[in-house]
Amino acid sequence: MKKVLNAKMALLALGVLQPASAREVRAFLKFVFPESGTLPDVEEFEQFLREQESVNRVVEVERRTMAYYSLTLLGSLYLPPDIRKKRDKFRAYLLRDARRGRFIESRELGTELAGVSPASDTSTIVKGRAANNLGRSSFGRRFANGQAYWPRIQGQFITRTGPTRRSRDTFPNLLSFQDLDQAKRANGNVFCFDYSGIGLCLGLSPQLVWNISRRQSSHYRAFPVAKKGGGTRLIESPRVFLKVIQWFLNDFVLHRLPVHDAVHSFRFGRSIATNAECHKRSMFVGNVDIENFFGTITEGAIISLLTRNNFAPLEAMAIAKLCPNWGALPQGAPTSPIISNALLYDVDKKMSAVCEARGLAYTRYADDISISGPRRRDIADAIRIFEAAISDFGLKINQEKTRIAHRSGQQRVTGVVVNEFAQPSRAFRKLVRAKFHAASVSPDKGVRMIPELGGILGYLKIFPSMQQRREIASYGAIIKFLKSQRTE
Repeated sequence: MKKVLNAKMALLALGVLQPASAREVRAFLKFVFPESGTLPDVEEFEQFLREQESVNRVVEVERRTMAYYSLTLLGSLYLPPDIRKKRDKFRAYLLRDARRGRFIESRELGTELAGVSPASDTSTIVKGRAANNLGRSSFGRRFANGQAYWPRIQGQFITRTGPTRRSRDTFPNLLSFQDLDQAKRANGNVFCFDYSGIGLCLGLSPQLVWNISRRQSSHYRAFPVAKKGGGTRLIESPRVFLKVIQWFLNDFVLHRLPVHDAVHSFRFGRSIATNAECHKRSMFVGNVDIENFFGTITEGAIISLLTRNNFAPLEAMAIAKLCPNWGALPQGAPTSPIISNALLYDVDKKMSAVCEARGLAYTRYADDISISGPRRRDIADAIRIFEAAISDFGLKINQEKTRIAHRSGQQRVTGVVVNEFAQPSRAFRKLVRAKFHAASVSPDKGVRMIPELGGILGYLKIFPSMQQRREIASYGAIIKFLKSQRTE
């Protein structure tokens, strides 16, 4: 070669970006090491990557106008430990930023505003090729509702603007690989989503993934959040390395877990509003709360859930080590919602059939169960059946929060009044009016309230009964006015 090409640094660059082309690897090195002098040309980088493929250090992922490569397990191990450690840190933070840039979501309102968490989930529904259907197709294919699609890392360096929601160049179906055949070739012709497979797809060292699973608690930060009804709830949020791993599990592995149609929590197109709509104008509405729901879901329960759904034993054990904290499912981890939704699939299926046979409506929003219908006795019987069904999972209901309300009094489902229409309570709407009024008469203070007011307005809009009301248009006008008052 005309210029010296440092093999380990070139593979480091590929490991950070993967999948990437020779042109992108060269651009990355030039961006990160601007003082390194003149680099070999693109053709020489392409030749180098082909040579590395011949010794099984890289695998070709796709060929368009040029080839795109990812590191194999041998290629990752070829990097010295200090360089591999730098690659892991660099890539983990870039994956975090990439996923944030493409994961379009609206939580409408904060955790405790409606008494449940979150208020809604309107996550983007596609990734991969479907994300690129406005232009030339790229990596990937269509995925199920609620999954994220991640823009490739190279855009953060070549455009220098970071990932954006308009990016059309997304990661392949397994992040670093197009399919299981490629992943097998990269892993010595065997593959499953164990520590090695998870690390290989993420482009992180399998040893790092394993080490994190052994020291879960050191990769969480815990903080209290005030509950609407008093007291606090402990939120355990994973730190960057574990969060990226859990995001990957959510978007590329756990999405195949079945979730019953009666479940409205943490799902695309579902919310506390859709949950409440199922119970409006009922003679009786029963509500049940599962006691310490997340805290009762143990590693053993997760392994059982995964093996029931055809995950290999090594996959189930690895995933079950990467999702809990102190042996139980934490509130605040990305993987907790999908696991909690899927865990009670058989219970949800049974209860839906039981309630349908009795002319009742059944829904579940995380740990909140609602059953409504014309006869109190039927609802009470259904609650007893539910209590017996969840006991098989080591769960029990909170007797103090179990209630059946007649339509002559206020009926609520996940904090939403359902007597006539599904809508926030009158007291809450009065509080909202006061907030918007205060913001409109004091624009200086109101400008600082724009994020909060926008969240409240988004929350109100998820209710069909609220969407055409005059106050909604008025609130929107107030926010527009406040935005016009912002100074640069």
